[in-house]
Amino acid sequence: MPRLVAGSAWLNVLAWQSLPFTAYLVSALLYWHRTDDLPGWKAVCGSPAVMVCMYLGFAASWCALWQILTRRRHWTKTERTVETPVPSPRRRR
Repeated sequence: MPRLVAGSAWLNVLAWQSLPFTAYLVSALLYWHRTDDLPGWKAVCGSPAVMVCMYLGFAASWCALWQILTRRRHWTKTERTVETPVPSPRRRR
């Protein structure tokens, strides 16, 4: 990995990770500028969430590829419980 900044390896990792963060921040600001249905602070605060989702998908893809390569064809299913519906309160007129 080429060095972006002089210093330790962790500083370079942070520098490389700031590139997609900056791209998402710029795209959020462009989206906010072109539309009127989203406040600017929501656009800026939402951009890191998109980046986190991207990294989670990246990690899940590698995990799935590892499962395929090691021929593990099972997974633990989530236990489901049946809940009784809560009746809605009746409105008085």
